Amino acid sequence: MPETAPTLIIDPNDNVAVALRDLAEDERILLPTGEVILKEKIAAGHKLALTALVEGAAVIKYGHPIGQTTQP
Repeated sequence: MPETAPTLIIDPNDNVAVALRDLAEDERILLPTGEVILKEKIAAGHKLALTALVEGAAVIKYGHPIGQTTQP
């Protein structure tokens, strides 16, 4: 049986994905924007950026801004 995808992008306009399980540091994740290697662990339910975001960038989830980044 194939493994379930480890992340979920809720809306096509989102710039973040949601971790569906705990993700490990150095884990390779395949996203629509390409493969990423995680620099730190991410707990299930938390977000990860689909692309590099600058400080102050809007975080888009559910197709709408839900906050801003505090660091790149």
